[in-house]
Amino acid sequence: MRTRDAFHIIAFLPFRISSCYLSLLLIGVGSTLFHATLKYEMQLLDELPMIFGMATNIYVLCQVMNTTAVWYSVSTTSGK
Repeated sequence: MRTRDAFHIIAFLPFRISSCYLSLLLIGVGSTLFHATLKYEMQLLDELPMIFGMATNIYVLCQVMNTTAVWYSVSTTSGK
């Protein structure tokens, strides 16, 4: 599959699914910048998209499943 075809497919996905792919892209860019420079500012670009991406993916998962069971599962396994 060519890159152009992949972008064509993503363009027709619902926004909530495309936002998951966008968050994954931002995580990759931030991680690349941090590991290339090892600066504090780039470390924030590495960590913050991971937090926001995880929140986005959990939100979309809850919308798709139409339940709050995922939130309960996340809250019980996140720590004591």
